[in-house]
Amino acid sequence: MTNPVPVSYSRFANSKWRQKPDYKFAAEHATCKLVATELPRACMCLPIAFFKNENVYGCSAVLGLEPNNNLFVSSAGKWLGSYLPAIYRSYPFNIAVDENGQAVLCFDAESGLEIGDEDSSSGYSFFVSESEPGVETAKVLQFLKSVQTSSLATEQVCNLLDELGLFEDWPVTLEVNGEQKQVNGLLKINERKLQSLSPEQLARMAEAGAFMVCYCQLLSMQHLNDLIQYYQKKSGKGQPPSELSFSADEGGGTLNFDNL
Repeated sequence: MTNPVPVSYSRFANSKWRQKPDYKFAAEHATCKLVATELPRACMCLPIAFFKNENVYGCSAVLGLEPNNNLFVSSAGKWLGSYLPAIYRSYPFNIAVDENGQAVLCFDAESGLEIGDEDSSSGYSFFVSESEPGVETAKVLQFLKSVQTSSLATEQVCNLLDELGLFEDWPVTLEVNGEQKQVNGLLKINERKLQSLSPEQLARMAEAGAFMVCYCQLLSMQHLNDLIQYYQKKSGKGQPPSELSFSADEGGGTLNFDNL
């Protein structure tokens, strides 16, 4: 359960915030939205699919084989993968759109990560003054702005892919411990149609930067079977696959808002 609250001076002037101690907040996420700029890194270890939600297309990492079960979050809240999606790195902050269509920085009031300003030994100040956010708060805001910009660009690319008829249904069925697991509602790139585009269509794809999105999704499909190993590990029946070194600082007490 989350409760995003706009970050205002009147609400948070006398508060600080801590970094997330774990990733239990994402434990029930079977998928996670991705933006185009993070796909080259995400496709190295996560299966990536496209989705359609109320006529809006986007990209997502496939994190589970059943609803409400993120295989990349351990029972202790540790992230098990080698790439941490951007929207998880910014938690407990996110960008929301208010009734006037304005982007607003929000903080999850249910996160348990807000602390009193009197605790000077830890935490980051929300504000330095009424008109100036704290240094680390400003970093989060800048990071989320870049994510939002890439999210809009990703939506445009996906709209083009849909217009060119490059999406196809991707029903996933995997056998885990003798049981069939089905994941529905996913889309993937139709490679045959991609290869048969006209010169004019190829030019539009190149101008939009859509080829990178397509090939990252296609390359990422090799990681689908890794979900079986994560499932077995989480159920105590195996080890997760070997992966690249972790790309986000998890326990050093420092923020990491590097490249998406």
